[in-house]
Amino acid sequence: MQKTDLFKYNGTIYRVIEVGVGRVLVIDCIKLTMPIWVADTICETIPFEELLSATNKTIPSIESLSQEQLKVMHQRFTLIAPILPYVADDHMRARLIEDTAERHKVTKQTVRKYLCLYLAYPNITILAPIKKEPTKALTEDEKNFRWALNKLAVQQRNSNYFGRGQSYFGISNSDSFSIVGMSGAGKSSAISRAIALMEGDRVITLDAPNCKILPVLVVQTPFDCSPKSLFLSILKAIYDALDTTYYQSASKGRASTPVLLSIIGNACTHISVLIFDELQNVANSRNGTSLIGSLIQLVNSCPVSTIFVATNEILPVLEQDFKLARRALGIHVGEVPFDADFVGFCETLYRYKYVSGDMVLTDGIIQWFYEHSGGGNVAAVVSILQAAQEIAILDGTETVTIETLNQAYSQRLGLLHSHIDLARVKMATKRESAPELPAGTELVPSFEKGLLAQTVTEAKRKELSVLDLLKQRLAVVEVSV
Repeated sequence: MQKTDLFKYNGTIYRVIEVGVGRVLVIDCIKLTMPIWVADTICETIPFEELLSATNKTIPSIESLSQEQLKVMHQRFTLIAPILPYVADDHMRARLIEDTAERHKVTKQTVRKYLCLYLAYPNITILAPIKKEPTKALTEDEKNFRWALNKLAVQQRNSNYFGRGQSYFGISNSDSFSIVGMSGAGKSSAISRAIALMEGDRVITLDAPNCKILPVLVVQTPFDCSPKSLFLSILKAIYDALDTTYYQSASKGRASTPVLLSIIGNACTHISVLIFDELQNVANSRNGTSLIGSLIQLVNSCPVSTIFVATNEILPVLEQDFKLARRALGIHVGEVPFDADFVGFCETLYRYKYVSGDMVLTDGIIQWFYEHSGGGNVAAVVSILQAAQEIAILDGTETVTIETLNQAYSQRLGLLHSHIDLARVKMATKRESAPELPAGTELVPSFEKGLLAQTVTEAKRKELSVLDLLKQRLAVVEVSV
């Protein structure tokens, strides 16, 4: 078989992309999936017209395209041009697709779509957008029906607002809440994991009515807290996912913030849940008040559920405005307590090892992790353990001990020392301010089988210093207060 040949196999039409030794790289021209290597077998070739007939597609001539179509066609070809020489290399192809999507701010699915389309129909004009036919004029009956349906929808929504006994079955514009917690608690990671599990980034296509729905859309709050930048990023994300025209309409006319709000109100009919991440930027920006006001108006006007994700810096901002505080009630991720859940997290983390030697998780190491992560910050614990394993591999010991962890903490987490030391001082102050137990009361430690609990009990029984006993069993770092 030769390059660019078309052949039919099991009712599907394939095109040959590359020819190797005893194998060929082919693409499914019907499903438009990524190319795969198959064994080189003798198949009867078919003409290109049969493919066009099977897929009901036409290849427009370059002269029939408008200036706008030519512009979009070349923009799409620019996306896939660097990938074409490496189509046969799966690893390089995947890497270039990811780099292209990140550089041009589009999804990897969009890049794959244009790449497969061009490989199946090797003609640049196939990338041109289809020219939309002018909509025919509505008849008088159609106009009357549309007027009646619009009026019914408005009446139902108004009756829901004023409690007149009617119910509006849709997304309420009061469905908003917040997820606030310390940095490194895993807020954004948990949201990304939830979206992946529910396939929230998969576009849902409906036939009646004919529209596309994106279940979840995540946008980042701009560092300068510009409302216009935020709204344009929302429209750009909707354009990348659904290929709508809202973003072009807003960017061409240099729309003002109120106009952008009205455009977003129409665009968000394709979104179920809108998530604003890194909202704590408003706390340290002079434009924060303006962005907060715009967000309140956005929540009120758009029929979409809204989630605000931020660190604890946002709490004073949310509390100062009752309207925003009411809409931002939700989950607050506080400090991680030193309990069985933290122990279970450390035990699970220790299973992900890449040193050849054994890694023994003791009660002393768990206590060390809690104190040297600023009170159980999971991101800090992961960073320390990863750095310790890297050090163990580099120095040839291939095992992680308390000395390796101290070395990783000192060498790799220097920028976090001031924050972690402050948290350790607060924990020490809480322990010192704890009420004394009445005489004769038996001490019940948090971990009956833990090293710390055993050490405290033994020190009390022998009337010795707890710190001296701890130094005999594990590495202790003293912090001046």
